[in-house]
Amino acid sequence: MTSASTFVLQTVLVASVLLPAVIQAQVPPDIPPPGDTTYEVRLADGSVIIARIAEVDEERVVLTTPGGGRLVIGRDQIREIRPVRGRIVEGELWHEDPSTTRLLFTATGRALGQGEAYVGTYVVVLPFAAVGITERFATEIGIVAAVSDGDADCCIPLVNFSYAFGRK
Repeated sequence: MTSASTFVLQTVLVASVLLPAVIQAQVPPDIPPPGDTTYEVRLADGSVIIARIAEVDEERVVLTTPGGGRLVIGRDQIREIRPVRGRIVEGELWHEDPSTTRLLFTATGRALGQGEAYVGTYVVVLPFAAVGITERFATEIGIVAAVSDGDADCCIPLVNFSYAFGRK
C-alpha cells in the first residue's frame, strides 16, 4: 500500500466513525404534548424561551410564556426542549437554589435582604446568628459557648457592595 492510499483509508475510517454522530445531532427533538408543564426551549439562534406548550402540529409549536404572551415557532427552529428546574413566581423563573441549607453549617458571601435572618455554627461549637437590617447591611452576632458567660462575644457588620462594570 502506498502512503496516499493509506491516508485515504484512514480518512474514510475516521469519517465512518464521526459521521453518524453528526447526522444524529441534526435530528429534531421530540416535542411534548400541550399541558401545564413549563419548559426551557432552546432555539437554533441560541435564544432560550421559558414557556408552556399550547399547541403542536407538523410545522409549528405555539408557546405561552409565564406573562401570557403567545409565540408561534417553527419546529425546525427548536434545538432542545426540557422541563425547567425551578418554579414560576409572579411571571419570573426562580431557579432551584442548591444552597438552601448551606447556612446551617457556616456563613456565606450571600447577602441577606432586609428582615431575613439565619443561625448556624462555626465548627459545631461556635453558634452565631445574622440578621439583614437593610438590603445592603446585615449584622452577625456570635458566642463562644465553651468559655462564654452568655453575652455576645463578637458582633460583625456585613456590608453588601454591588458593582456594575461597564454601565454608565
